[in-house]
Amino acid sequence: MERRCILRVLKPLGLPPVTGRASARSKGAQGERLAEQWLRRRLKAEILERNFRSPFGEIDFVARKGEILLFVEVKTRRSLETGLPEEAVTEEKKERLRKCALSYLAQRGYHPEMTLFRFDVIAVYVSPSGKASIRHYPSAF
Repeated sequence: MERRCILRVLKPLGLPPVTGRASARSKGAQGERLAEQWLRRRLKAEILERNFRSPFGEIDFVARKGEILLFVEVKTRRSLETGLPEEAVTEEKKERLRKCALSYLAQRGYHPEMTLFRFDVIAVYVSPSGKASIRHYPSAF
């Protein structure tokens, strides 16, 4: 199956360096803000939930694009030393996201076999100069 990726480079954000555990949360929050803008403006999707939690984990965004529910995982990096952001979506993470999505569907009264949904990954990289790039992988897995 061919995967397509949509790449967009954003203007420099003028962000200070981020280090440490608390900073990792702010880095993630920054990436999620950029991803939300991407979903709303570029994809024209309606955000239904942010940071949906279940016993299986968390889904960064649940959105709707037409009749399709999107379960969106956002990964953000300020350095590529540990690899590309999207490489952090491991098989274990995918399985947790699948279980979490089924939990969401059940809690919200959707029937999994009667509902169109997909899993997207949005990878955000913020360079040292503050320039952000977004790679969106629709139907990533």
